[in-house]
Amino acid sequence: APGGSLFIVTDLVQVDQYDTKLSSWWSGPPADLLVLRTADRDAMLFSVPHSHAPFGQAYESYNALLDDWVRNFDREQLQAVNFGYILVHGHGGAGEGNDSRGDTTYFCRTVNNPHRPIFRNVEAYFKQRKLLRDPSCADCFLLLQEGLCFNTHSDASGNCLQVELSVPGNEFLPPTRSPSRWRSCCGSGDNRSLAWGKSSAAATTIGSTT
Repeated sequence: APGGSLFIVTDLVQVDQYDTKLSSWWSGPPADLLVLRTADRDAMLFSVPHSHAPFGQAYESYNALLDDWVRNFDREQLQAVNFGYILVHGHGGAGEGNDSRGDTTYFCRTVNNPHRPIFRNVEAYFKQRKLLRDPSCADCFLLLQEGLCFNTHSDASGNCLQVELSVPGNEFLPPTRSPSRWRSCCGSGDNRSLAWGKSSAAATTIGSTT
């Protein structure tokens, strides 16, 4: 339904293909799709937690269950399984004027396994997606996330090897390494170019000229 939400906590298999998977699966009205992934787990890292029973488990029973999980992992030819979250927020609905304009969007990001709630961060993400498709916000502009740090790593000759973005203390925005295209901005003295290049991958906030 317009404005509805669907949040799923699950194991993600071949998470890099979820853009295509969700596009084929989602048949409802336009929506914003957000996938939050954590660290990849191989066969053992995935199977060991699933093989533990809370009480009274014999060592032989644990080994047999672990062997079953590993065999299942290998039989399906999995490379890695990723624990994560699939969050779907439909366009329109109460408080949004039942506005279903815009295409379905998809975004996937890696988050640290949160020790503190990140609900407010997720809520802000969906709010910003709504603002970005709202014609009344045409005069708004994007601002870089407060507290965003740019760390550059260079070799002895001064050539930029890597740019890393981080927001200390923000578990929704763990350190992110730059794509190679950003490296050409390092050391060029064109800080404006560097900042705009990074703003597309960092979390942003939306400001208004009014």
